Amino acid sequence: MRAHLDANFFIRFVEARDDAVVTFFSRAVDQGVGLVTSEITLLEVLTGALKDGNLVGAAAFEQLLAPEGRLVDTRPIDRAVLRRAAEGRVSLGNKAPDAIHVATAELAGCDVMVTSDAKMRLPPSLRRCALVDLGTLI
Repeated sequence: MRAHLDANFFIRFVEARDDAVVTFFSRAVDQGVGLVTSEITLLEVLTGALKDGNLVGAAAFEQLLAPEGRLVDTRPIDRAVLRRAAEGRVSLGNKAPDAIHVATAELAGCDVMVTSDAKMRLPPSLRRCALVDLGTLI
């Protein structure tokens, strides 16, 4: 299984230390689940941390989402992602950040989108898993 993790996953992991999110992350790493996210996630999570003056949280996000990270495959936003995101905006109607997440997930071969964003529209190839349902995923 390959799972794309949306920004709200990382916010709950770092800032809220949500037990379900931490447990899922630990199990996924132990079981070799491919964890993927987009570089746009860094923009999304850093914005809130910096706005709140949470420099410790900002540093944690940067370390967790480092391009050379071994636990999460943080994918760059390249031309292929932008092209797929544009196609997705047309076919699904997502806003640009959500379209980038979906495109990244598709190009990375993910079969699950872990998100609590109910407004994000997904193609048939991606199954949604809300954060409250993480216990059923693995």
